[in-house]
Amino acid sequence: EGGKTNVSGFNDLASVSWAKDSILNLQKLGIISGDGSGAFEPDRAVTREEFLKMAMQAAGIEPAETEVAFSDVDQDEWYYGYVAAAFEKGIVNGIDDETFGIGQ
Repeated sequence: EGGKTNVSGFNDLASVSWAKDSILNLQKLGIISGDGSGAFEPDRAVTREEFLKMAMQAAGIEPAETEVAFSDVDQDEWYYGYVAAAFEKGIVNGIDDETFGIGQ
C-alpha cells in the first residue's frame, strides 16, 4: 500500500509516527473517527465543525437538537447537534451573525 501503515483502521499514519499513540487514544475515546474510508488525514487542516466536535466530545457535552439559525449549518449533517449544543451553551459563535463557517 505505498508505504502506508494500517493502524486500528487508519491507513495513513506512517508519516506521523510521533502522533500515533495520541491519535489512537483519541480514537478509543470516540473523540476522533477519521474520514470513514480508513484514512485519518493527519496532514489536513481541521475544520471548525471537526474541531468543535472533538472539543465537545472531550468535554462530555452531548449534541443537541436546538434550532440553529446559521445558514451554512445543515440540519441533516453530522455536525448539526454539536454546533447547536455549543451555540446554546455560549461556547461558540459564528464567523458572523448568519454563518458558522462550515468547512473553514
